[in-house]
Amino acid sequence: MSKERFSLGLFIFSTTLFIWLFYFFLKSFIVASLLVLATFVFAQKLESRLEKYRYAIVSKNRELIIASVLTLIFGVLIFAPIGYVIVHAMNDISGFDVAGLIKMKEKLYVAVMQNEFLNDYLKSKITEYINTLFGEEFWIREAKNIFSGVGSLLQGVASSLTELALIVVFFFLLHWFKKEILFFVKSLLPMGDSEKESMAKEIVGAISVVFLTLVGIMLAQGVAFFVLMLFFDYNAPLLGFFTALSSVVPILGTAIVWVPIAASEFLKGNILNAVVISAYSWFVMAFLIDNFLRLFLLGKATELLRTDYKINEFLLFFSIAAGIAAFGFWGFIIGPSITALFLSSARSYKSTNRK
Repeated sequence: MSKERFSLGLFIFSTTLFIWLFYFFLKSFIVASLLVLATFVFAQKLESRLEKYRYAIVSKNRELIIASVLTLIFGVLIFAPIGYVIVHAMNDISGFDVAGLIKMKEKLYVAVMQNEFLNDYLKSKITEYINTLFGEEFWIREAKNIFSGVGSLLQGVASSLTELALIVVFFFLLHWFKKEILFFVKSLLPMGDSEKESMAKEIVGAISVVFLTLVGIMLAQGVAFFVLMLFFDYNAPLLGFFTALSSVVPILGTAIVWVPIAASEFLKGNILNAVVISAYSWFVMAFLIDNFLRLFLLGKATELLRTDYKINEFLLFFSIAAGIAAFGFWGFIIGPSITALFLSSARSYKSTNRK
């Protein structure tokens, strides 16, 4: 066995063991790495600003300062909405009592009985179901499933928060030591310096364009629905947050949020409210933002990053769908990033073979 083959085999074996050892952190590490690549251009702009400072302490520790600033912004954007949701949920739970449950039952009765679009048969069936749902026997019978579901939910929340915390930690560390990491990775690639630079620029550009476009769409969808809910008796910030999250879900998208609300208004007999919510959500969010604003943000992102990267809309759609199916919520960035990496490596391989 030659020395080169032995070294390659040892490297593959040790890499496999390394991945197996840190498998628990692998998903968080991959997400953080992609987020670092997506925000790489902002780190460069911030570094160029810090280089102008005359203070030696700033110049020597600019990587640490950049990592801290970007991590702080990222942490606030992630944990501030989650904190608001948790506090709101805790307030609702602490303010819940039997009297509130009875009032809820009465409100449902009134909403069903006053609805003019339901016939007597449907009204009787719905009221029968309400009686069953609020009956003592139902809760005793379903107590085991309820506690099991609550336990699973709390476990899932704890797991998600742990994952988020790990992503933030890795995001900070990778930004802090990104130069050393990039130097090490580049040294392993059997390519020329120009090819490495070209491939790195294309991958970073592709990931950044996709990420910035998707984040822009999420923010626009969340703000649009938040503004609409200000005119109705709903928690506008909470619904705006859930709308932003649901905007990355393929096919259904923001309909996950606005359709139940419109249906609730319809069942209450507020037909005009249901029509307004449906029309606004479809025209502004599903039509204007998803089509025209997406193209505008895509153009602005490519202009900001000075790249000519383009990705087919259908390929982007299926990349997001496949990513979410395979990796959960963070698949909305992992899926397109894997696709971008594949396309970039395919172009690099094609250009290498031509030579």
